[in-house]
Amino acid sequence: MAGAETYFIEINGRLSTVSDNRFNLDLKPGLNTIKVSTPLDCQGIFEKEIFISESLTYYPNPVIDVLNVIIPGKDELVGVQVYTDAGMKVLDKKEEVSFDRSILLNLNRLKSGVYIININGKTVAKEFKIIKK
Repeated sequence: MAGAETYFIEINGRLSTVSDNRFNLDLKPGLNTIKVSTPLDCQGIFEKEIFISESLTYYPNPVIDVLNVIIPGKDELVGVQVYTDAGMKVLDKKEEVSFDRSILLNLNRLKSGVYIININGKTVAKEFKIIKK
């Protein structure tokens, strides 16, 4: 969006006014809703949703039985899906995040190989690969 003297930026319900068509966004972990408009009706409204995920840590990799996943943020419950490298879902469950911000995934029933882990919550959405010994 260009050509206006004033831009109205709404991020997660908070409205700001800027005079340049370039600006920095202060986004929070989780879903962020952005709306940009100008006083010129002909320019319309730009709207976008952006999900910013918390970073997570996992170990050991390769894993023998139990994978430790550290999940920062405030999520109390996360969804966990495990897929083979061929795309077949082998695990789909909800896990409570413990007081020390971790979940323990017992993978001892899986055969040796490469797996893709998806972890999703209100502030986290990550996919990563592990090797099961």
